[in-house]
Amino acid sequence: MLREIKKKMVILNNRMPFGQDTKSYFAETERNAWVYNNMKLEGSALSKERTVRMLSGELLLDIPAYEHIMAQNLETILRRVYSLASLKSNLDLRLIDELHSLITGEERGTPYRRRSIIISEWDYTPVIAADIPAHMQQLKKTLDKASKAESLSEDCFECCAEIHNKLLEILPYGEKDKILARTTATYYMITKGYPAMVFDIKEQEYNEMAANYMKTKDCAAFKELFKKEILNRLNLMIQLTAY
Repeated sequence: MLREIKKKMVILNNRMPFGQDTKSYFAETERNAWVYNNMKLEGSALSKERTVRMLSGELLLDIPAYEHIMAQNLETILRRVYSLASLKSNLDLRLIDELHSLITGEERGTPYRRRSIIISEWDYTPVIAADIPAHMQQLKKTLDKASKAESLSEDCFECCAEIHNKLLEILPYGEKDKILARTTATYYMITKGYPAMVFDIKEQEYNEMAANYMKTKDCAAFKELFKKEILNRLNLMIQLTAY
């Protein structure tokens, strides 16, 4: 699959620069997919059509306010991710803290969780609160390694999966760190020159993959998922920029 990704990247590079209409349309479709799929993975039953209507500013009276807020928040998160990436901000623990603040609305520098939690859908108990700082320092080593990975390499996707999975494994702040893990992985791939991953996967399948990782500590399934995500986005970009 990496070979196909390399070929698609060459095709797109040869077509640059893209017209403003094309860039705007791709940004809109990416936003819609990012918000819809992340809401779905958080348990929302909204259809994509209704999600897009909310993102277009429509107030759906039969939809709870918190779903409107979630959709708006996810849209803001994606914009902020691109903004930070454009500044060439390194993916480090400080930036992960900033993304957590954006996702939750809590202040930056919020302490790590102080209580134990259980993720029933994974049949998993994350690391105890006292061990979180040590695990985050291990994550820092992964982030340092990831910064050196070449974009068009297996290492890049391996590092992305490791970052995502370690955040799921630790859940340093709480259960909303599932969104944090996906946002961080998306940020990493954007800084490597790829479009945003939109996590077009069923909630049950995602949870099964996470549960399997907790048992085996094998990142292979998520690594392949992320390759598939990127390849699908590149294929869409090629369709939109075809002459």
